[in-house]
Amino acid sequence: MQLNAKVDFDYDRAFCRSIGVVSSVDLNLLRSKRLAIAGCVGVGGAYAHVLARLGVGGFHLADLDFFELENMNRQFGARMATLGLSKVDVIANDIHQINPTAFIKTFSSGIDSGNVRQFISGVDLVIDGLDFFAFEARRTLFEAAESLRLPVLTAAPIGCGATLLAFAPGGMSFARYFDWRTEDDELTLALKFVVGLTPNGWFRSYVDPRSIDLKAKTGPSSAVGVTLCASFVGAAALKWLLDRSKSPVAPYYLQCDAYSQRFKRGHLFLGNRHPWRKLKIYLARRYWQSRR
Repeated sequence: MQLNAKVDFDYDRAFCRSIGVVSSVDLNLLRSKRLAIAGCVGVGGAYAHVLARLGVGGFHLADLDFFELENMNRQFGARMATLGLSKVDVIANDIHQINPTAFIKTFSSGIDSGNVRQFISGVDLVIDGLDFFAFEARRTLFEAAESLRLPVLTAAPIGCGATLLAFAPGGMSFARYFDWRTEDDELTLALKFVVGLTPNGWFRSYVDPRSIDLKAKTGPSSAVGVTLCASFVGAAALKWLLDRSKSPVAPYYLQCDAYSQRFKRGHLFLGNRHPWRKLKIYLARRYWQSRR
C-alpha cells in the first residue's frame, strides 16, 4: 500500500482498535459528545489529540496565541511548519486529520466574560488547558461552568509529573479549593495555584527553582508532564462522557511523577484553606519576595 494512497474515512474502522477498552455502543456515544477545551497550548493541544483519537466527535477550542520556537519542547501542535500560525487553527486541523467528520468550533480570541457562555454552550464536559498564568480567563471559565453545573477537568504538568483535579456539582468549587479571592494580586494567585496543584512537592527533588520566574511568567516544562496530563484527562473524560464511575471530585486529587516514580490519590481537606496549606503559601511568598 502506498503511503499516500487515497483511503475514504470510515469512523467505525478508524476507531475499531478501541473496542475492548470501550464497546461499539460506547464509540457511538463518544461520537455524539462535545467537549470545550480552553487553551490549545501545551496541555490543551495534547488533550485534543488524545480525545480525538478516543473518538470524541465534537470540540469547542479556544486560544488566541500563535506557535513560537520555544513551544517545541512540549506543545503537540508545534512543528517547523506551524511556527507563526494560530494555535487554535493548527489543533483544529490536527483533529480533522484524525477524524474528518468531527465538529469543531473555534474561538480565536480566547475566552472572556463576553463569549464564555457561547464557548461552553451545548458541551458535555469542559477541560481547562489554559496557560498557567491565565488567571482571569480561568476564573471566568470556572464561574461560568459552575453556574451551568458543568463538570470541569484540570491537570497541571509540573516537571515530569501531573496532577488531576475534577470540579463538579457535589464537590468543592475551584475558587474554594484554591482559595482564590478578589483581593489577591497575581503573585498570590500564582502561589495559591501552584500549591493547590502540587499536593506533594516531588518535583522539588529535580526542578531547579531558579528557572522559575513568576514576574516574567515563565517556568520549566517538559513533554513528559504534558503527556501525563493528557493521559489523566483522557481517562477521566472517558469515564465522565460514558457515565461510568466518575473521577473523584475536588478536594480529591490524583498525582503522579514519572521522574521520582511516585503516585498518590489523596484528599486535601479544606483545600488551600487548611492551615498547613496556608503556611506553605506564606513561606512560598517569602521565598519569592526575597528573590526580587
